[in-house]
Amino acid sequence: MRSNRNAMPGSPLTLHLLTDIRTALLWCAFLALPAMAQPNPPFVFSAENSASYAGTIAQGSLFIVFGANIGPAKLIQASSLPLPSQIGGTAITVTSGSITIACPMVYSAMDVAAAVLPSNVPPGSATLTLTYNGRSTPFPATVDVVPSAVGIYTLGSSGLGFGIFTGIDGSVKTFAGTAKNGETVTAWATGLGPIGGSDNVIPLAFPNFPGVEVFVGTQAANVIYAGRSGCCVALDQISFEIPTGVTGCYVPVAVHSGGTISNFVSIAVSSDGGPCSDTVPTVPISIMNQASAGQPVKAAALAAGPVSVLRGLGFDEKLYLAETLSKLLHVNFSQQDVAKLLRRRESPLPSDPDADRVVEVEIAELHGPPRPVRDVVAGLVQHQEIHDEQIARVDCRAHAARVLHQWPVPKEAAHQQCREQQ
Repeated sequence: MRSNRNAMPGSPLTLHLLTDIRTALLWCAFLALPAMAQPNPPFVFSAENSASYAGTIAQGSLFIVFGANIGPAKLIQASSLPLPSQIGGTAITVTSGSITIACPMVYSAMDVAAAVLPSNVPPGSATLTLTYNGRSTPFPATVDVVPSAVGIYTLGSSGLGFGIFTGIDGSVKTFAGTAKNGETVTAWATGLGPIGGSDNVIPLAFPNFPGVEVFVGTQAANVIYAGRSGCCVALDQISFEIPTGVTGCYVPVAVHSGGTISNFVSIAVSSDGGPCSDTVPTVPISIMNQASAGQPVKAAALAAGPVSVLRGLGFDEKLYLAETLSKLLHVNFSQQDVAKLLRRRESPLPSDPDADRVVEVEIAELHGPPRPVRDVVAGLVQHQEIHDEQIARVDCRAHAARVLHQWPVPKEAAHQQCREQQ
């Protein structure tokens, strides 16, 4: 038996190899520490108008950024003016050409942040970079900067549905307290355009922005004021008169400014400022008031349309017909039975002049008396009116088919069976 001194424990070579292995493992662990300690970098998914969520952002407007790891776990918002250029460890800059400008920050959270696009950012394509706790987004987001792009704020904060409109007394217009024809109301928005001063404080002057149009329904409204609000940075208010002849619970409103159209929102309008009403069937006013007040409302949806579309939405016609036929006929009607009936309905027997009634006979053969067939076929399979005389004839032939065990049944034999049945 040979011995291998080089592999014996305690030999100089073995100790040397063990030392090299320990050193390599220590270096690997040391190099892995920075990567293990580093948090995920911030990523920006999109930058949008904070009211309409449109991708076009106007100079001097409030915008919102959606992303991941872009701020602290709990939302932090600015509590005083001037707005800071960094909040909660989050800062946003916009670069256009060779110019990079810091954005005044409004708030910051883990997956969302809001800021003001400075008025001096040149129109055109620009890139947005977000930095959180010293780490910048590896891929800057592209933003489309324009002189004007109005977004109207909505009660649901979705950019859709009921807009935020207030009266002269500051009350918000709702389904119960509607806007009145001839009344002056104010739409709250952002994106009218740039201002001459700093964007991190309330401006010193409040000039009207020219060329602003408001459409209520199909009518142009008389615009009284369109400019910055005196309460908040980058917030616009557009005051206008409700045109006469416009009423309803869902009157559309849009603002045209700088060649762009805002998001379409709705306002409730009545002749006396009381609860609104529509001439067409709609959700009851009590339910709408309950929903607008933030109270829970139970709702259901009904899908109707071509079978191909309904199938794409997950509607199973065979399952539906099987369940419904089982209830109507008081038997266990399977999906295989439905498939058989549908096949016979699509390919009726050509030799029979009443071949389009094969479905009724099939149902009668499978599941007893034919009398319930008239309701089943009229409402579910044929989707058309069936006259009484046709039903009587089909019932007779179905009875004859069961007795004689044949199909098609000659008319004379069917009449004979009907006479005997009577």
